[in-house]
Amino acid sequence: MVVNFSQKGDLSAAITKTFDGQHLCPLCKQIKAAKANEKKQEMRVVAEKLNLFHQPSIITLARPREFRVQSIGNCLVVKRANEPPTPPPRAATV
Repeated sequence: MVVNFSQKGDLSAAITKTFDGQHLCPLCKQIKAAKANEKKQEMRVVAEKLNLFHQPSIITLARPREFRVQSIGNCLVVKRANEPPTPPPRAATV
């Protein structure tokens, strides 16, 4: 609708006409008529008995037959041979 109204006038007037509620498009008119004719339906709440039951599950926890602490062995941390350059290198410009 903004596009249609802006062809006949300026953009600010077109936006105003589109959203003011006085200049309805055919679809808006149909929606307004349907809402006016819409009857409020009664909400019926049907109470039914809910059969909720709980069946406990059987969980068995068993300890391991044997337990050993695994040795990691010789874990050596290698230090960096070179320290990072100061100041950091800059990207090459192309």
